[in-house]
Amino acid sequence: MNEAKLILNLLLDKYEQSAHFSEPGRSNRRVLIKTTGNGLPEYDYQNVHIRDAFNAAIRDLMGKEVVFAEWLPGRKQLVVKELWLNLERLQTAYILAERQPLQNQINEYCSLLKASAERVNTPWIKRYLATQAKRLSSANRLSGLYKKGCAHVTNVLDAFERIDLLDDSGMTMRAFSIACYHDSKYFEKNIRDDFLAIAREYCPPLAELLIDQELSDREQLACLGIYARPEIYEFAGPLSMETEDGICDCTPLSRYGCAVTSTAALGIRELHMDNVHRIMFIENKTNYDEYIEKARRNDELVVFHGGFLSPQKKKLLLQIVSSCPPHTEYLFWADIDMGGFKMFAQLKSLAPELIPWKMGAMEVKRYAALGLKRNSRYMKELESFLALPYGALFADAIKALLHYNITIEQEVMLNDL
Repeated sequence: MNEAKLILNLLLDKYEQSAHFSEPGRSNRRVLIKTTGNGLPEYDYQNVHIRDAFNAAIRDLMGKEVVFAEWLPGRKQLVVKELWLNLERLQTAYILAERQPLQNQINEYCSLLKASAERVNTPWIKRYLATQAKRLSSANRLSGLYKKGCAHVTNVLDAFERIDLLDDSGMTMRAFSIACYHDSKYFEKNIRDDFLAIAREYCPPLAELLIDQELSDREQLACLGIYARPEIYEFAGPLSMETEDGICDCTPLSRYGCAVTSTAALGIRELHMDNVHRIMFIENKTNYDEYIEKARRNDELVVFHGGFLSPQKKKLLLQIVSSCPPHTEYLFWADIDMGGFKMFAQLKSLAPELIPWKMGAMEVKRYAALGLKRNSRYMKELESFLALPYGALFADAIKALLHYNITIEQEVMLNDL
């Protein structure tokens, strides 16, 4: 144990949290620690070896005029009662503690944030960097991420600068980690948690997704274009995929469904959908499976939508929509709740002709007895949806939900396909 560094760091911590640091000249109080209680618990004066080691360090610091000490009455030079910092020798204290002064650390972090902001273009990342630099510039202490050290903060910023460069094809987590740190597992082990905490607060699409649904860390990263492994996209219907290696006709699998990985989807040059006259997007996997078995029409392409759209999946859905014949009908089936309405709005931005299916007031009334009770906070937020651009389309359904104080899961409709 380095007793001198321990003592100095405790005293410097107290100094940086005191009025001496935040408002120089205002306070006359000592920056002091008591050796009893929680002040310096390591100072076990009843253990002669520990006591002597600490006392030697204290005498050395006193000799360098960095600290002052008061000894217990009757036990002078044997047991220390209190230690306080010599505020006129702060620079020496920081040097001996091998520690950067707090203001220097703040200035360094601000410089890092501002420099990073110059290198990125993504609006929400720029907003995060600007907000943090502004907060830090007026801070009188470090907290959260910044207590983990400059090297860690630099690594987190490297991740944001790398994600700023990603295109719609995204990148696997291991490849992303290698690109940032030359280590395939470093991001997941050391950076991911801080990275996601920031993204959840500052990235609007991710924050919106998390309002009323839980996403795993991997799903959240996928939303940002970082994939733990290739995604699987499922569909059923008369569709053929053309790649540089040939044409794959999925029509014979229409009764059972077909799947393609996100990496394979990147190689699709063209989709052939001449026999498709209706596309049904279904949020829930069970409903998707049941629908293709019991209700899919021969001229219908059924697509498993899932809970959220990653950039790669959004790209494929846009390719599907743009490949459809004229006058194709687009339907969307999901839970009758805020999540379902939001997913509809997101998908409608890709397919402007999209209309909801089994998501109206009639279904709310029919399945009200099987609905999920919601608290007043949820229902109040649901009511606010009436004022949104797509609120008019769901107005009757929302009013019915408010009347019954429930939401409806699409699984309750399975027996009526």
